[in-house]
Amino acid sequence: MGCVRAHNEDACFTCVGDGVSLGVVCDGMGGANAGEVASQLAIDSFAQTLLQALSEPSDGGGNPPEEQLRYALERSNQSVYCYGWEHPECRGMGTTLVAALVLGSSAYILNVGDSRAYALRDCGIRQITQDHSLVAEMLRAGRITPEQARNHPRKNIITRALGTERQVNGDLFVHRLQSGERLLLCSDGLTNELTDGEIFELVQQGGPIKEGCQRLVDEALRRGARDNVTAVLMDLRDGAERQGRFFMDQYIGKYLDDRYEILEKIGEGGMAVVYKAKCHRLNRLVAVKILRPNMMLDDDIRRRFHTESQAVAMLSSPNIVSVYDVGQFEEADYIVMELIEGITLKEYMQKRGGVLDWREALHFTTQIMHALRHAHSRGIVHRDIKPQNIMVLRDGSVKVADFGIARIMDSQKTLTTEAFGSVHYVSPEQAKGLSVDARSDIKTAAGVLDEMRTGQLPFDGGPPVSIGLALI
Repeated sequence: MGCVRAHNEDACFTCVGDGVSLGVVCDGMGGANAGEVASQLAIDSFAQTLLQALSEPSDGGGNPPEEQLRYALERSNQSVYCYGWEHPECRGMGTTLVAALVLGSSAYILNVGDSRAYALRDCGIRQITQDHSLVAEMLRAGRITPEQARNHPRKNIITRALGTERQVNGDLFVHRLQSGERLLLCSDGLTNELTDGEIFELVQQGGPIKEGCQRLVDEALRRGARDNVTAVLMDLRDGAERQGRFFMDQYIGKYLDDRYEILEKIGEGGMAVVYKAKCHRLNRLVAVKILRPNMMLDDDIRRRFHTESQAVAMLSSPNIVSVYDVGQFEEADYIVMELIEGITLKEYMQKRGGVLDWREALHFTTQIMHALRHAHSRGIVHRDIKPQNIMVLRDGSVKVADFGIARIMDSQKTLTTEAFGSVHYVSPEQAKGLSVDARSDIKTAAGVLDEMRTGQLPFDGGPPVSIGLALI
């Protein structure tokens, strides 16, 4: 985090596998909340899509890494773009992205925006990517000098970003790794404060790779960094694939209320992060959903978060994710829930090729309807039934999750913003902003059933706003 901004719009991801290393850095834009949402959504979608593609067995005829990277970029762009349309307060948000996929002796580098990738060897440092910014274009055209570019008043204007348009074009480089080489991925918060030469000198001071990352960020902060600073350093010397990064999660390793030990992050969305945790009082594993600290400033988002805990606390069904506890830690609200070992129905459908046979579709739909019948009997309307909010467990059972925009019937306990639901599944009366009841959930559940059988979204045909207008 920088010395000027009170919130962090950067995000990063690293992963090391058997012969594969992946590093990603994103720098969000669009305001305090929107920038953080954009960068994290982009990271989540990009990494999940790419790692899933890499993990699938191949008989030698699989897609080349370049195509897999571009597909992951496309999916990531779609995630950010659609989220922005579905959430008015986030419209126009976007993010930069730089990623390095290392396979054997080759590094596949992808970038959009002005976050950078560098190659470092004992003999020096070289920037692999090209900035997509107004100042970079002026520099390449010879209209300004490097010295003028470094302090140019318009250097923060980027010409490409992920999530701002329906399509995005990223640059892809194939870098043949040399002996003793390292790769550095970083946001412009680092390169705004340090020259390439200074970056090289700090990394070359030796020691563990994480210390090299730490030195870079510490020096940028010492100089009064005006922007968030994130760096991922990938050490490839002597065939090693080690990664260091400076972007520490603020909750992992901590205890909430001296009871819940946060173990690892297992998921996240626009307004909250979900962690795997251990309840030491009852000696069991749980899921803890923590509202992002910067989201605490938005009363509507806080109300949505509390609506979820309040709604689910009223329910007790084997087909609904249970809530155990609610609380607050360091001014951030959290919900303690049942830990689900499974995947979303959307992911399950993708693994099955997008279409399920009628027996399986009926099996899942029956359980979804059991959950909704119970919720409706308690006066709760879910209002966001979709495959992404339905969990499929290993034994084939189903649990409905995410009551974040639920409505308590015969009550005013509902949201006025972010209550639209997911446009591809929303009922017409909900799209029109009218009052909804149990029939709205039944309508959207029917749409989920239709998607399971056909592989097609219930409503489609362009940007989310166009679909919403068509429904109206």
